[in-house]
Amino acid sequence: MEKIQYSIQKTPKEIMKLFVPVALFLTFSASSEAATLHGKKINRNDPSVGVGCVHKFELELQTGEYGGEISWELTDPDGNVVFEGGDYPEEEDTFVHVSKCLSSGKEHLFKIMDSYGDGMVEGGYYKLSYDGEVVVDLNGDFEDGFGESVTVPGGEMGSICDGHVFELELQTDIHGNEISWELEDPDGNIVREGGDWYPSEEETYDHVAICLPSDGEYTFKIYDSYGDGMKEDAGYVLFYDGEVVVAHDGEFGLGESVAVPGGEMGSVCDGHEFELELLTDDNGNEVSWELADAMGNIVRAGGDYPPEKTYEHFAECLYSDEVFTFKIMDSAGNGMEGDAGYVLFYDGEVVVAHDGQYEYEETIDVPGGPRD
Repeated sequence: MEKIQYSIQKTPKEIMKLFVPVALFLTFSASSEAATLHGKKINRNDPSVGVGCVHKFELELQTGEYGGEISWELTDPDGNVVFEGGDYPEEEDTFVHVSKCLSSGKEHLFKIMDSYGDGMVEGGYYKLSYDGEVVVDLNGDFEDGFGESVTVPGGEMGSICDGHVFELELQTDIHGNEISWELEDPDGNIVREGGDWYPSEEETYDHVAICLPSDGEYTFKIYDSYGDGMKEDAGYVLFYDGEVVVAHDGEFGLGESVAVPGGEMGSVCDGHEFELELLTDDNGNEVSWELADAMGNIVRAGGDYPPEKTYEHFAECLYSDEVFTFKIMDSAGNGMEGDAGYVLFYDGEVVVAHDGQYEYEETIDVPGGPRD
């Protein structure tokens, strides 16, 4: 076949005139904000969108004050994690805005978690968008505390717990630093504990949720290091799958245990429980006392009361069957007057109830009673 030869009989200036309209068209098309790919509108200013991108997922997140507790993940229909985040700075409010191109139009699952179990506080929130449309916009008060799930793009909310949800709601008295607690699994292993961060001389509110994988019975234990329980408007409530297990006012001495979900109450003392209930006269600063074991070692002592009528009530766990010695003293040598006095208990039984007429001191065997 004969090859046909073509030639352009134009000057360079004339050739450039031919390309100007084409160049103008190309410039206009490239600067246009939107184009189409397989019939879908593509935002060219979005770096996450490219060839093969079917849908765009976006997350806007404000972690709240404790950002280090927050993490999240997005899984595809097969359960594979395709996008995740976390490891944010501890005790810092962090803002996150990220997007992901999803190659599948099927439903994905977004999960957000709080490692402490109290949700996001201090202004925390998150917003999910799909192809520019808002799926959910929530304030971070997770229903389960430790997190929640959201289908994308459906927006159906769900739990991230495959077992049972345990919740503790606690209000301490002004001596919050004396309170601690723990939750044990059916084998006696501690699965969660708290109290080490509660401040001294301050009321503290705590709300924690925990996912329990087992159907067995757990044990909740709460302690007061001083042994006088919580006073005033303090107390705690335990929930199991949203149902109240126990609601208690906190008058528990050195502590108590609660079976979860059964609700049976018990002691946290594995030995013998000693209690002192004391009311001084108007010269409380003259009164002191001590409790010693059989070897004479002081296991508990008190005093330094103000020069006024003072009430004291505490409990102590004694880990021996031996006889202990309680001694109460009055520095002025005139005992306690008026309606003052004290009562000693041992495993709930009264050892002695005395009106305080003892001059300088008196000694009581525990258990046993007054010495001759």
